[in-house]
Amino acid sequence: FFFVSLVCTCNSRMQRGWALVSGGNRGIGFEICKQLASRYGVWMGARNIDEGRKASSDINSSLPSSTCTPVQLDVTSKQDIHRVIREQIEPALKRMKEEGGGKGVNTLLIVNNAGVYEDGWDEQRLERTLQTNVMGPIHMIEAVLESDSAKQVETLHFISLSSGYGSASCQPDSVMKSIMQISSIPQLKEAVSDTSKWSALYSSSQKQEYVAMYKLSKALLNRGMELFASEITAVDGGDGKGKERRGEQKGRSEDERKGEKEKEHMHRTVLFNNVDPGWVRTRMGGQGAPLSPAEGADTVVWLGLKSLSQVGVDGVQNGVVYKKRRVVDWKRE
Repeated sequence: FFFVSLVCTCNSRMQRGWALVSGGNRGIGFEICKQLASRYGVWMGARNIDEGRKASSDINSSLPSSTCTPVQLDVTSKQDIHRVIREQIEPALKRMKEEGGGKGVNTLLIVNNAGVYEDGWDEQRLERTLQTNVMGPIHMIEAVLESDSAKQVETLHFISLSSGYGSASCQPDSVMKSIMQISSIPQLKEAVSDTSKWSALYSSSQKQEYVAMYKLSKALLNRGMELFASEITAVDGGDGKGKERRGEQKGRSEDERKGEKEKEHMHRTVLFNNVDPGWVRTRMGGQGAPLSPAEGADTVVWLGLKSLSQVGVDGVQNGVVYKKRRVVDWKRE
């Protein structure tokens, strides 16, 4: 299970955008890296660093002006996530600001793409699926939000790869009801850790349905995106920029509320979206899928390259799921 991170590096063109992508050494993640590399600098992280080196070399060879650097990172390890931010992302952001004469990065894009796709229900597989597909993105988002250097970025955009399997129509009614009762990120993390709760909500026949655990993980990921979008709000400052505020939501601890004032950052817009890439020809999707990895990456790249001035127009909305560059209602489909 790997969490590939991509972050742009400083180069002669002094790019003002950065991208961090999980699962970037193959499949959809690789295509996201490749398509972004012409506009943003990129760091590619992988659990298997040798695969990351080869994949990043392929991108650099095909795009001579790109900078794609591999970094080893495991999505299931909070220690790894914090290490990469501390040793790679923060120094690069600081260096970019210094070389830009005090002007920082315009955009930092975080793409949570890595995931597991297992069939057959048991507690061990369920825990692995939820920790990788749900907690991995949550831990990355929280770690980046806490980064002092990232607080200076004008636009911070988190995009997580979801699936049509995460829609309400793919969940048992009792499961969907429980998901929608989760009203804060702390509650979500607690729910994800309670695998026995979810097992109890599924009948024996429902557990045998195709990739039932994967479907659950993507529905929880969609709910998490909505909660982050409601708790981290971008308040218009009149110049297209915003003020980030951590909302005082139900279920937040006293310690969390205590840090509210410290977590307010002027002149920053923070956006959250999930993307359903469709059925794509990858190791996960199989060779019978109708879409190429490049087609699967299209909506992610389209969203990621939207400038600050385009937020809220041309269909770009905060806190929603996209498919084929359009908003889809995952709670109804």
